[in-house]
Amino acid sequence: MKCLECLDDFSTERGLHLHVSKKHKISIQDYYHKFFPRFDLFSNEKIEFKNFEEYFITDFNSKENFAKWCFSEDNLIVREYVKKAFRRRSTKKETLFVPSNIELKSLFLPSWLGLVKIFGDKETVVKELLKQGLKLKYDYLSEPFFYEDEPEILVDTREQNALEFKDSKKMKLSCGDYTTTGPLFSDVFIERKSLEDLVSTLTAGAQRFDREISRAEDFGQYLVVLVENKVSNAINYSPENSFSKYINGKFVFYKIREICSKYKNIQFLFSDSRENSQTLMVKIFKMKDKVRNYDLEFLKDFNLI
Repeated sequence: MKCLECLDDFSTERGLHLHVSKKHKISIQDYYHKFFPRFDLFSNEKIEFKNFEEYFITDFNSKENFAKWCFSEDNLIVREYVKKAFRRRSTKKETLFVPSNIELKSLFLPSWLGLVKIFGDKETVVKELLKQGLKLKYDYLSEPFFYEDEPEILVDTREQNALEFKDSKKMKLSCGDYTTTGPLFSDVFIERKSLEDLVSTLTAGAQRFDREISRAEDFGQYLVVLVENKVSNAINYSPENSFSKYINGKFVFYKIREICSKYKNIQFLFSDSRENSQTLMVKIFKMKDKVRNYDLEFLKDFNLI
């Protein structure tokens, strides 16, 4: 690895960066902007340098710029770019599975709503993804079936400010905050969280949460984490505590993607509000075990739940 200011050689990226900042007194970003300039495909502004690896594969400075480019550029160019981006991520992560809708919303990839706008319909999206050699975790083509019975909902005794339902009772649960009994009994559990609870769970409580998911998996239980906030607020999350600046929206979704990759018995759903949580919860329980087959954030965006 050679310094292009003085042509000295370095064996590591870190060594080069220390040399550039100490000897040449220039920032790492200015160094890369000078010798390896890259530009946002939408705004034509220089790509921000965050780290060596990301700099050379990043084409946009923000998800907003990416979205604007997708709907301002020629559609054929956008389609090819998107397919290439999916293949590139698959290779980098060494997985053939397409990220869930909630994961897509945090990546430089279109969400399912965006994919349908780009490719025309759900069937074409699925066809194009499969042609790339990718696999889908969920069923995106059939609509979910809902049982007509009203769920008898069990609420964990430790749940504070619990949601109210027509038929519910308190009981200590082994997993989550809510589940069902009666005709709609299933092994589906819902854990309700505020955005602050989610952040705390994925940071200070990460090990405990990992054990909870693993234990649920051992018992064949499926866990839905229902977050009472908007996805955009979570993505843009920034802590007030200056000592915790690294715990931002980007870190939160990194942890979500990590969990979704590690476990098959969990998914995350953002309800936007407490009121929506109640409606979504009833619909989820009316699907019984079939919940496992569907991407809930996808169903919500397409008004299927």
